[in-house]
Amino acid sequence: MPTTPLKRHLQWSIEDYHQIVNTGILAQRRVELAGEILEMAPESADHTYSWGSLVTRLSQMLGDRALVRPPAPITLSQSEPEPDIAIVTGTWERYIDRHPSADDIFWLIEISRPTLAFDRTVKAPLYAAEGIAEYWIINLKERQLERDRQPSPTHYRDRQVLNGGAIAPLAFPDCILEVRSLFP
Repeated sequence: MPTTPLKRHLQWSIEDYHQIVNTGILAQRRVELAGEILEMAPESADHTYSWGSLVTRLSQMLGDRALVRPPAPITLSQSEPEPDIAIVTGTWERYIDRHPSADDIFWLIEISRPTLAFDRTVKAPLYAAEGIAEYWIINLKERQLERDRQPSPTHYRDRQVLNGGAIAPLAFPDCILEVRSLFP
């Protein structure tokens, strides 16, 4: 006689996720928590270049005003995604026993090609619902910057797509970047 599961358990809590991570079961996988445990796409060379060059530039421009974090978890109310770059308050010592939360985040950046739809339709609403003031998607495929601002409970109310010109984040208006310099 076939049986059916009583409950499909896809909505993992942050505590459950941490327990799974601490067992080492996921050690060889690149995963993050967005309600479900998701395996992420491998990085291309242009993704790594874009990430590395931008982390270097932002770190130099911001100095000790903010910490520019590489891909690492941030802890939100129901998830623990790993943005490509998180610009957060404080220093590394502040995060010895926790990941940054929404209150610590100035802005988030994703560098996208294969994950573009996911970054737009899953991550953007997730970040907006948490009140993260600014979210950038560096769209490698179309060579454009997608900037989201004015978070609401379901989406960002202000979305701008830039192919050129200069841009500065809300939190650091003196940190001016040429949009074209974001692409290899």
